[in-house]
Amino acid sequence: MLKGSSLALVSLLSLIGVSPVIGQMNTLGGTGIVLDAGTELRVNGPITWQLQAGSTTENNGLIDLGTEAAFNESPGAAVQGLGIERAVRTFNAPFSMTEPGGLGLRITSATALGQTIFLRGHEPATDASGEVSIARWIDVQPGNNVDVQSSIEFRYDEAELNGINEADQYLHAQIGPNLWGFLPSSSVDVVNNLVAASIPDALGRYTTFSTIITGQGENAIEGPGISGFVHDGNLTVIVPNGAEVHAVRIVSATGAVLMDERVNWTEGRHHQALPALAAGAYTAMLNGTTVIRFIQP
Repeated sequence: MLKGSSLALVSLLSLIGVSPVIGQMNTLGGTGIVLDAGTELRVNGPITWQLQAGSTTENNGLIDLGTEAAFNESPGAAVQGLGIERAVRTFNAPFSMTEPGGLGLRITSATALGQTIFLRGHEPATDASGEVSIARWIDVQPGNNVDVQSSIEFRYDEAELNGINEADQYLHAQIGPNLWGFLPSSSVDVVNNLVAASIPDALGRYTTFSTIITGQGENAIEGPGISGFVHDGNLTVIVPNGAEVHAVRIVSATGAVLMDERVNWTEGRHHQALPALAAGAYTAMLNGTTVIRFIQP
């Protein structure tokens, strides 16, 4: 068990079941590593840390992969625990299909992101609606995070599914404390253990839930089967068979009516562009009864 405030990895290799070779470390099958809370483990240099099948790595502190090191995790041997893994990379030009630090997020961007911090944790997220995610989240913190025009592939280990049916995963982005918003372009690939989506605006923190959290995070949907969500300045409303929507009203937290439209929506998916909104909490009212609450970042 590793203890202390700061540990130099090379001096510990013989103590923790890690077999070093040039440019690579192997956590052997049948061995286990536990990193205690408050402990930092730094891996310096262009090193690939192979976590072999049958090994366990429990991180309750911080594993810092720096600017060059990376994990290569065998299925079933991904890092677990209450801690965080961290990697830093610098992107001075557009790039494609890059997985910094081997943390499980493959990213393509038409934007030079600059110095970017990647963080990964393993505690399931709980949305304000009560929905609980898988036991993995990944956070992207670019130096340039405006109009990034990116796409991501969020990789997961099947041991992290947390009771969720693998094929039912939907990728979400965090939009506030305990608030998560569905990424409409989300698609799951169970063969390759990943969920992909396009990110048109800003990068952030991601995880997957087994249901679409509509209207972003806590935004409750009330009504006879009518549902919807707000994304990228548009209200999307799904009208079930037999239902109709004839009025759409957007109201601010202070009660000001910012949009009042008459529509004729029957069964299907419908889109309504929203007016420019300042950051804050809003309500979309459909037919005066169905409510979609959403947060404008």
